[in-house]
Amino acid sequence: MAKALKTNIIEELRKKLEGVDACFVLDTSKLKVNEERDLRSRLRKDSITLRRLKNTLASKSIESSRLADVQRYLKGPSTIAYGSGGLFALPRTVAEFSRKINKRIPIRGGFLEGELLDAAGVDAFARLPDRRTLNEMTVGAVSGTLRRLAGAVNGVGGALCQAIQARITAAGGASQK
Repeated sequence: MAKALKTNIIEELRKKLEGVDACFVLDTSKLKVNEERDLRSRLRKDSITLRRLKNTLASKSIESSRLADVQRYLKGPSTIAYGSGGLFALPRTVAEFSRKINKRIPIRGGFLEGELLDAAGVDAFARLPDRRTLNEMTVGAVSGTLRRLAGAVNGVGGALCQAIQARITAAGGASQK
């Protein structure tokens, strides 16, 4: 590859990576072309771009940026996933896609909202539920607690009414029905 072409590739990737919230390094070398294309289209729905480059070009693209620590994961065949949108969805989408095609797609590590993540940190994100599910879980927990509180308050009020009614009946008063 000509030096001018390499310089253009480095500068193009450097510009694209300037405003990203996250960047992950994956190994997609064991995927067939159509499998990688399917993975790219799934990730594109979440505004995530996959870019396969030589490690030296990728390393030079990120060396002077806030993503510089990601260089340690650029060993062997590497694909960079980056974007500004649903990067929390990347590990989950890759894990689901891996199960679908029965091939492991290792995510070596990455950078997410100012934090450097290793493979274990990325796996932890893959197991987290999405935002909608978390909201539903929170609403369910709060409404369940409020429902139990309302039941307890109604139970105390009902017991009090029964005690007053029993007292009235015992005193020989008329009962209300």
